[in-house]
Amino acid sequence: MSDQLKLFTGRRQKTFMAFASRILPADETGPGAGTMETVRLADYGISHMSPKVGRLLKLFMLVFELFGIFFGGKGFSKLSPGQQERQMHWFENNRLTNFRLGFFGMRTFVWYGYYTRSSTWKAIGYDGPEVDRPYPDQRLRDLQEDKA
Repeated sequence: MSDQLKLFTGRRQKTFMAFASRILPADETGPGAGTMETVRLADYGISHMSPKVGRLLKLFMLVFELFGIFFGGKGFSKLSPGQQERQMHWFENNRLTNFRLGFFGMRTFVWYGYYTRSSTWKAIGYDGPEVDRPYPDQRLRDLQEDKA
């Protein structure tokens, strides 16, 4: 299966992966959220929403990446983990509503991309949803089962 990413390409992919690595870092149970599996599922989810969501997220990610200059002299994806944490904390608690909304929106897509995967379910001791039939979309099923 090819990647066929629509939103998370190039620099946006690096920004999202760095952000995801800080939201759900790797530990002894697994690799964390900063993986291509998370990126693929988040990209899939966003591509099935209103195009406006994708445009707003693209704009926020550009601003977020560039704001790294104020926290370490380079883009967010190239900052040290400590500098990334400082920047994220600043956005999360900012007085400007759009900065907070962008932060929480991006975090939501990290969670979606991470917790939708069956490999994550095993790591957190979840047996998975009880459904009578599998997802009707084969692409979503493949992504959810890390068959990329």
